[in-house]
Amino acid sequence: MHWVRRMTILLILMLLVTGIYLVVGVFAAESTVKFSADLPFDHYIKLSAPWLIVYFYMYFQILAPASSIRDQRVLIRMGSAFLLMYLVAVPIWIWLPVTVPRDPVRITDFWTYALNVLRWKDPPVNCLPSMHVAHSAVAALAIRRVDRLMGRVMLVSVGLIWWSTLAVGQHWFVDGLLALTLAVLADWIVFDVYKPLPKTAFGHIDRRWHLTWIAFFGFSCALFYATYHFEWVPLDMLPVSTPKW
Repeated sequence: MHWVRRMTILLILMLLVTGIYLVVGVFAAESTVKFSADLPFDHYIKLSAPWLIVYFYMYFQILAPASSIRDQRVLIRMGSAFLLMYLVAVPIWIWLPVTVPRDPVRITDFWTYALNVLRWKDPPVNCLPSMHVAHSAVAALAIRRVDRLMGRVMLVSVGLIWWSTLAVGQHWFVDGLLALTLAVLADWIVFDVYKPLPKTAFGHIDRRWHLTWIAFFGFSCALFYATYHFEWVPLDMLPVSTPKW
C-alpha cells in the first residue's frame, strides 16, 4: 500500500470507532443508574497526574500499525477486530454503565491542569471495558503479527497504558482486564479463526516509519504544554477553577 492509502484506512477506522464511543457516551452519561466495578486493589492506587503522558500516548500507539503493516488485508482484519470488540462493549456501556467517582483536584501546576482538562473532555462514562486498553492492545497484537520485535515493545506499552488508566483515576482494574480479554479474542477470531491469511501477507515496512507517529506524539505533548504555559485554555472552563499558585 501507498502510505496515503494506509493512513486513509486507519483514519477512517479511528473516526468510526471514536464516533461510536462518543455517541454511546452521550446516552451512558444520562443514565440514572451507574455501577462501580472496583476491587480492594483499586483503592490502594494513588492518583498520579504525571501518568497522563502515558494515558495520552495511547492515542498515538493506535496509529502505529500504519507505520508497520504492509498488506491492506492485514490492516482491514485489524479494523474488523476493533469493530468486533465494539459489538461486545456497546451493550455493556448502555445497559451496565460503569463509572469511576472522582474527587476534585486543585490546579496547582501543569499536571493538575492536564488532569482537569482530561476530566473536562473525557467524563467517566463507557468505563467497562476500557477502550484505552482495548485499542492499544489490538494495535500491538496486529503489529506483532508482522513484526515480532516491535509488537513485543508495543505489548509492554499496553501494560503501561493499563496502569495509567488506574493512576489517573479514569478506570478500574476490571475495566482493563475485560478490555485486554476482548482484544486477544478479537485478534484471534479475525486472524486465526476466520480464513487465515497467507504468510506472504504478514510483512512489515521499514521500522523507521515508526518515527513519524513518535514525532507526532512529541509535538502534541509540546503543543499541549503550550496551552498551559500561554494560558490558551481559561481555567474557568475546567471542572475545577483554582488560580495557579
